[in-house]
Amino acid sequence: MRFPRLAVVLFLLALLSACSDYKPMAIGPEGRIVVFADSSVYQEAKPYLQRTVFREVLAVPRPESMLEEEWQDARQFEPLKQRAYLLFLASADDTSFASRLALSLLSDDVKNLVAKGEQTTFTVRNKWRNGQQVMFVIAPSKDAMGQTIMKDSAAITFGWTDFTLKRAYHHMFRRHSQPDLEERLLERVGFTPRIQHDYVVIHDSVGPNFVYLKRIQPDLDRWFWIHWWDAPTPAFPTFSRLMDIQDSVLKVQITAEDSTYAETDRRALSQKEISFNGFYGVETRGLWRMNDYSLGGPFVNYTFYNDSLNRIYMFNGSVLAPKFQSKADFVREMEVIARSIRFREGKGATPELR
Repeated sequence: MRFPRLAVVLFLLALLSACSDYKPMAIGPEGRIVVFADSSVYQEAKPYLQRTVFREVLAVPRPESMLEEEWQDARQFEPLKQRAYLLFLASADDTSFASRLALSLLSDDVKNLVAKGEQTTFTVRNKWRNGQQVMFVIAPSKDAMGQTIMKDSAAITFGWTDFTLKRAYHHMFRRHSQPDLEERLLERVGFTPRIQHDYVVIHDSVGPNFVYLKRIQPDLDRWFWIHWWDAPTPAFPTFSRLMDIQDSVLKVQITAEDSTYAETDRRALSQKEISFNGFYGVETRGLWRMNDYSLGGPFVNYTFYNDSLNRIYMFNGSVLAPKFQSKADFVREMEVIARSIRFREGKGATPELR
């Protein structure tokens, strides 16, 4: 079959156009934000960034931040714009190279918002690479940078946390998962998280309302369990009571052959109220340990009230990685699995990460 020459030309032009829109994936360490700023602006901003974006510290014997900062001279921007996490700090009255570069990357509409004082923080996804987030924080003056960060702290912190979890989600599930197992859980207990390809079911029973899955690799164990109970009235347990419930589950379900069992190290807990996929909830971060102190590691616990089902769900994701200096990525995987929980019916059927 012969194609008209014009049709062939149009096809090739369309193909070239599609190729020109192609962007390679962003690279770089997960959770490490490259900060471009003039040194004086950065020094003004640093303590406020530490109190907001980089505040979340993983409770391990050697504490580490869930997000890290990497300050760079803006003149190194070109080779670094392939990185996934980019943050520009600038002030409208600053003539430094870093501030001029940041302002030059903004559209005229955005510059007008800055000039009018209507908005100071802006986020762009996939600007130079796919899987990339570029954030701009533009203060009216150098001296106001700290105040600007604090004013926009909720949006800045959520923006980076949300982006980090979404990147992790796509990395974890871009190839293989266990849809058959997910459907089985959905049918059996009415909910399921996304499950990576090498997790195995340790316990799956409606009787004690407990589901437990584990991923075992050399020198690295990760597991999560979910426990739930009916709550006809929305009276939510206190922070302390939540850990009592967690310990009661750990003592029975997370045990070793020598009769030792896991428990919560209550000396290193961080707890706060959150919105969990649209439900009221409490997030707890801390350390678990065996009761003979032989093993331990970080955990994250999300307990939330599903008001459609009048039921409270407790998710615990734990890590044992004694030979790994950094545990942040492993804990982040637990966060992603928790956030991916969907229900067979009612509110919360669509996870936020998708």
